[in-house]
Amino acid sequence: MADLEVAICMIMDVFARYARTRGSRQSLSKEELRELLQKELPGLLEGGKEDAMDKLFRGLHTGEDATVSFQEFIVLVAGLMSACHKHFQED
Repeated sequence: MADLEVAICMIMDVFARYARTRGSRQSLSKEELRELLQKELPGLLEGGKEDAMDKLFRGLHTGEDATVSFQEFIVLVAGLMSACHKHFQED
């Protein structure tokens, strides 16, 4: 597989691994999202700040079911990649 195909599959796999721990396998609860971010992007929530997690969850979540869908999760991933790209372009 090509590099981009591998990256896409890995992102889908990470979402699926954490979405399977509670409730629906099609979405992440706030607790599942927190665990995913703490393990997969440990620097994102520096010091485990609950305030940062709440803001992130509210910014991502658009439905009334208190979960984050795969589409909402991809918005986070795309935003992080864009921010990283911009940061490294400035250096």
